[in-house]
Amino acid sequence: MSKKHFKIILGNWLNGEDGLSEPFNKKKINFLDKISKEILIDEKLNIYPDLKDFGFWCRKKNIERYQKKLNNNKNLIGRGIALHIPPSNVPMNLAFTMAVGIISGCENFIRIPEKDFPQINSLLKILKKVISYQNFKELKKSLCFIKYIKSDLKSSMLSKISDVRLIWGGDSTVRKFKEYDTKTKNVDLYFPNKISGSLINIDELKKLKSHEFTNLVHRFYIDAYLMDQKGCSSPKIIFWYGENMDIKKNFYAKLRTLINNKYQLDFSRTNDKLYLLNELAIKNTSKIKTKIKNIDLVTIDLKKPPNYNLYDNLAYGVFFSVDIKNLNSIKNYISENFQTLTYFGFNKETLTNLIVKKRFKGIDRIVPIGSAFEMNLVWDGYDLIKTMTRSIS
Repeated sequence: MSKKHFKIILGNWLNGEDGLSEPFNKKKINFLDKISKEILIDEKLNIYPDLKDFGFWCRKKNIERYQKKLNNNKNLIGRGIALHIPPSNVPMNLAFTMAVGIISGCENFIRIPEKDFPQINSLLKILKKVISYQNFKELKKSLCFIKYIKSDLKSSMLSKISDVRLIWGGDSTVRKFKEYDTKTKNVDLYFPNKISGSLINIDELKKLKSHEFTNLVHRFYIDAYLMDQKGCSSPKIIFWYGENMDIKKNFYAKLRTLINNKYQLDFSRTNDKLYLLNELAIKNTSKIKTKIKNIDLVTIDLKKPPNYNLYDNLAYGVFFSVDIKNLNSIKNYISENFQTLTYFGFNKETLTNLIVKKRFKGIDRIVPIGSAFEMNLVWDGYDLIKTMTRSIS
């Protein structure tokens, strides 16, 4: 099997040499910056907030900010060919993993999801335009976007020639790619299924002015509803810390108003949601009780940690809810698959120290509410650039 068996959408077939560079190569940073400008100036793309967010993230100024955090070791080079397998439910993950590959100095095979996403199509259109400029033509040697129907044979072939693999597709995809042979020095970065949650300090919530309260609810809405809670960092469980829990009603009321004004739970989503709730009831053995007054927002109060597989049924605005009076008790609800904790009313250092001191099995990210999807070059506990480069001593 050779390159003729793959549909190349953009770029050239890679050889593991011509497209390699040091991390944070100036020309590649400028390439990303040009992509950023093309995305941000196109008002037609405003209907895709995730694409706009990527455009803002890949600005030269932001990438250089990350560069400053890297150690002063200048003897770094991309490991070689990086194979990127983005998930099928988060379209702009493709953009992020592409950017990481470019910044690392690797050559990059990027598989385009089978499902058609207008955001991805718009991004590819911009990429084709920018990479045609004389200054950036040579970058075709470091990028190859391919599309193929899931195939063990083709995925296995790509795995054999890769030096790094970034597998974002969830548990089943990770298990499948672990079966394929790789180079003995190949480095894998696996991103299996994750769950995330929010921690809210009720005492601090009560201190907010009306517009501040509304703004916080809006930020929570973005984290939870932008991807129907299907993103790995979308909150599925809410921890309420404090004494007087009455203010939760105000929070939910504000959230419900926002949902009614902005969120469209169409027939297909409603059908999926009812199916998931039915499955949740069937799976549940701890007799979780909930009153469903409005299908757009369902909260399920917990008195003890749920079975991990129950999280699969939380989407489209269904949340576990836990009242706590002691931060230490959060540990009981944190599994090794817990990725992001968004928070309000706490000092981040306090939360970080708690996780380290109490040796939590999970939580790789702690960010303010509203920042769940904020990209970072440290993800799921991996320092992506350091992992994707080799150091010459």
